[in-house]
Amino acid sequence: MSFLNRADPVGSDNQDSKDILSEVAGIEFSGIVIVNRKAFGRAVSLGLSVIELTNPDGKATREIAALYEYIFRAKIA
Repeated sequence: MSFLNRADPVGSDNQDSKDILSEVAGIEFSGIVIVNRKAFGRAVSLGLSVIELTNPDGKATREIAALYEYIFRAKIA
């Protein structure tokens, strides 16, 4: 399984990476993209996940929830 991590918020590099990952034999590309967002740095500095922040970044939360759900086949409670 693969996914994009620290992806650029804009530009065509992400699509190029997705295309390459989708073509690699033996590695399934999940389609999940985790964008390089300030929320991740804030969360790490507090010892939290982005989901635990008092003022969570909706996009970062959705990206991490999608990865969790893909891996564990379960919704985050």
